Amino acid sequence: MIKKIKALIFFQIKVALDNKMDLVYSFFMPLAYLLVNTMSNSHRQISSANQLSDLLPFVGYMVVTGVLNGWVMNTLISRERNFLKTFTSIVGNKLYIFAANFVVNLFSNLLQVLAIVAIYQGITHSINSLVILILLTTAVVMDIIVSLASTIILISRMKLSSIPMILTTYIIVGLALSGLQTNNFLLHILLNMVSMYTLTIDVGSLIYHQGNVSMATVMPVLLPIIVIAIVGLILVKKVPVSSIHVRG
Repeated sequence: MIKKIKALIFFQIKVALDNKMDLVYSFFMPLAYLLVNTMSNSHRQISSANQLSDLLPFVGYMVVTGVLNGWVMNTLISRERNFLKTFTSIVGNKLYIFAANFVVNLFSNLLQVLAIVAIYQGITHSINSLVILILLTTAVVMDIIVSLASTIILISRMKLSSIPMILTTYIIVGLALSGLQTNNFLLHILLNMVSMYTLTIDVGSLIYHQGNVSMATVMPVLLPIIVIAIVGLILVKKVPVSSIHVRG
């Protein structure tokens, strides 16, 4: 079984390397924006709080884009090409395939986040291991949550050709919502349920301020995570391994 899982991971690595557009959207685009934005300023020795304020939106974008264009699209394409059904019959459980895909996508996202942070801290001469640790921890948590949330796409009956447009729309709308702030408790929870960008920023901020938090700051973060995790774990077991579209 271990050999089969290793084979799946190597296959998913090959698929990830072939998916060059994912790298363009999830790494090179934020990198270009980071370079323009950072080099136009002359900040030096930026504090931890300001670094997190600058970098958490990048982490949110990179995780969401990486999961949607990576984990989700790779799974959908594998299913439509019958790879998912074939591999499931070989290993005996589709969850192994999802796990292999997730692990490869996770490490890819973490390497990209680490590269962005290293470049930012190098340019600003603000090397800070605490910031790196917080951002990587946030990326891991959000990779899990976004992957579980995206299972709703995997069980939907949308045509594969229409999904990239839907994912792009979500990314654009999510970026627009990321600047929205509210003091309303229920609206804050709802916003974090819908926008993975704002949830990413809140998770990172919560980790940084973990010694000085209250129920009002914890619950808008914790409740969406719990709900998404429960629903995602239920839905992932219902994801079909064969194409859900009937071919005429």
